Amino acid sequence: MKRIFSLLLIACCLVLFTGCSKDEGRSNVSGTITLNGEPLVGGYIDFIPLDPPPGVAVVTGNATIVNGKYAIEGKLGLLPGEYKVKIMAQRRIDKKTGKDVTDEDNKEAIGTYNLVDLVPPEYGTDSEVVFKLEKKKNTVYDLDMKTK
Repeated sequence: MKRIFSLLLIACCLVLFTGCSKDEGRSNVSGTITLNGEPLVGGYIDFIPLDPPPGVAVVTGNATIVNGKYAIEGKLGLLPGEYKVKIMAQRRIDKKTGKDVTDEDNKEAIGTYNLVDLVPPEYGTDSEVVFKLEKKKNTVYDLDMKTK
């Protein structure tokens, strides 16, 4: 009886681990994010599923933007479908001087600066930008945000 239970337990583990290793039809998505034609120095991009397939956990795709570039790959890739796209980027402004606070300054500036959104609300907090991902292995999605 113990042997049957052990074999059953091993079989269940193999099924679980094998299922976890598949990419489930996920696509690599990468691209360039610009603001008024200039690469966004830093920030984050989120892809929020609008209509997730039944039986699949709702998982947003996100990546860090560095010098305008981002990539979501492998097991973190996106499933085909429509996504709301949100971009987030902020800069720190010294409360006293009104100048940018750099990472070097930040060591002593904690609590002495305000965060200012770099991204217009229509691409960030109030985004209505929709991206439709077709079933492809590699997809490029570029976005040039414009300020009014």
